[in-house]
Amino acid sequence: MADPMEDVQQVSLHPERRRKVAETNAIDSSPYFTPSQVNATRKANESQTDQPTKNTAKSRPRQGLLAFSDGQLTTKKPLINPISRDDERRKTLAEVAEETWRLLPGLLATRSDITTESYLCRKETLDPARCPQLKPTKVRVIDSDTIDAALALQAGAAKPIAVLNMANANHAGGGWQHGAMAQEEAICYRSSLARTLHRKHYPIPDDAAIYSPTVMIIRDSMKNGHDLLDFRDPSRLDVISVISCAAVCQPFLKRDANDKPIYRDQKDVKLMKEKMRVILRTAIRNKHRQIVLGALGCGAFGNPRQVVAIMWKEVLQEQEFQGGYWKDLIFAVLDAKGESNFKVFHAELDGVSV
Repeated sequence: MADPMEDVQQVSLHPERRRKVAETNAIDSSPYFTPSQVNATRKANESQTDQPTKNTAKSRPRQGLLAFSDGQLTTKKPLINPISRDDERRKTLAEVAEETWRLLPGLLATRSDITTESYLCRKETLDPARCPQLKPTKVRVIDSDTIDAALALQAGAAKPIAVLNMANANHAGGGWQHGAMAQEEAICYRSSLARTLHRKHYPIPDDAAIYSPTVMIIRDSMKNGHDLLDFRDPSRLDVISVISCAAVCQPFLKRDANDKPIYRDQKDVKLMKEKMRVILRTAIRNKHRQIVLGALGCGAFGNPRQVVAIMWKEVLQEQEFQGGYWKDLIFAVLDAKGESNFKVFHAELDGVSV
């Protein structure tokens, strides 16, 4: 098998060197043009360049598709005029975000039961005397979008389902207005969450979470095209409660005896566990008995997934959270990219009694 990096060439990232290839060079290298097409195009180009021009700089080869190899940024030779699916997706999602933001004020005005208020909740411990003493239940780990998991629980629920928003600590909604697609952005595209994330709460303190009690769902999921829901009767639109908490971002890691990534600094372990406690306390103090959690910090934030799953289990089994607080406790771990978060969380948490 040929080495996939065989034709790799070094690339400078200086903006002046990020130039597109001259059309002639691009066509010469493309497998999608016949020799006759190449010759015809070359002649046309030559006729267009008969007139004198001030730009006599030698044409540079166009930059290819970026890749990393041995720590060096490189490029592979691309097809002519490659279209970035990621760029197209970002543009589409940015348009979805703009439309969502524009529609929300009118929709929210029709619902007196929905507010854009939110509250910063800190780490006060629970009073066991206030425990509802529900029957024990078992944790379920499902491969699902967060909102879809909440909506599956919503039927017949006396109170909106609480969901965890794995938030950006500094920017409300993360990059949702620019087409980013992490879990926080996914919630914002489909709901009024962004309207409740007020600047006064940012940056989110390490020992706190933002509680948004009433968040309206106005769109279907991304896999269903983010279609707008039926607005003819806004009173029928579902409402959830959202707890926004930011994980430790890009912690230093090391390898254990089994060559698995773990935290290098125990301060990060302590902080992550405290964040988990704040999330649970916020839900419990606001009388939520059904909650959808997630793989906190196990995506772009770079936390070790197995360690995080184990920490969730340890926190859920702490004495403070015993006694019967939950009717349903679900981890929605969408694994569309095959990152193995779902597999790890399912192995560590599914079936744990709480």
